[in-house]
Amino acid sequence: MKVAYCIRKNWKTAHGGDVVQMLNTKAEIEKGYNNVSIQIIDNVAELKTFNPDIVHIFNMQTLEESNEYLQEAKDMGAKTVLSTIYWDMSHARFIVNFAKIGLFSTGECYKKMYNIYNNAESLIASIFGKPTSATKSYKDSVRKFLLEFDWYLPNSEEEMQIVNKIFNTEYKNYTVIPNSVDFNKFPYLRNFERKGFITAARIEPIKNQLQIVDICKDVDLDLDLTLVGGVTPNNLNYLEAVKRKAYGLT
Repeated sequence: MKVAYCIRKNWKTAHGGDVVQMLNTKAEIEKGYNNVSIQIIDNVAELKTFNPDIVHIFNMQTLEESNEYLQEAKDMGAKTVLSTIYWDMSHARFIVNFAKIGLFSTGECYKKMYNIYNNAESLIASIFGKPTSATKSYKDSVRKFLLEFDWYLPNSEEEMQIVNKIFNTEYKNYTVIPNSVDFNKFPYLRNFERKGFITAARIEPIKNQLQIVDICKDVDLDLDLTLVGGVTPNNLNYLEAVKRKAYGLT
C-alpha cells in the first residue's frame, strides 16, 4: 500500500505541530507495518508521480495548499484522510487584543467578555472581511473542503466537536488519534522525584502562564512551577505581570 503524507511547502524550515505529528506518525506506521510505503509530499507534481492509494493531508488551516492535494487525490481516485489540526482561534484573538491594552485574561468575568467579543467579531468580519477566519466566505470554503474526505483524524473528541460546530457540519466518520509523548525525550516514567510541573512555551497571553501561576499559588495546592520559554518584545509587559503574580506583588 502506498500512502502520501501531504504537508505545506515550508515544512522543513517552519517546524510546527503539524510537522511533528506527521513525522512521528510516519515513523510509527513504518515500524508496525512492513507493507506500507509512505512518502512525504510537499508539492502536487510529486503526488501525481507517486500515485498513492491513500492521500493523508496534514492541516486544514493551510487551506489553499491542502485543497490542491485534495483535488489531485480525487482526480486519481485515491482515498482521502485529513488530520484536522484545528482549533478555534477566536479565543486567542480575544486574549491578544485585550493584552495590547494591558488587560490579561484570567478569571470568570473574561468568559462573559469573550462571548460579547465573539459576537462583535462576527459582525465586524461581515462588514470589513477581517479577520478572514471569521467571515462567511472562509467558512463556506472550509465546509466545501471538508466535504471531500473519506475519513478524519482529529487529536481529540473536542477538536472534532469544534470543527463540526464552527463549520456547521455533523461528521461522524472520524477516529480520534491523541497526540502523545516521546519518552526518550521526556523520561517521565524514570523520574521518581516528581514535584510540581513544568510548562514549555513562549511567555505570552495565549499560553495563559498568568493563570497557571495563579493556580499554583493556591494555598490548598502549593505546587512548584517552572516556566520555560522565550518572550517576544511585544509581550514583555505580560512577562512582568507573570513575575509580579509569582512573587506575590499583585
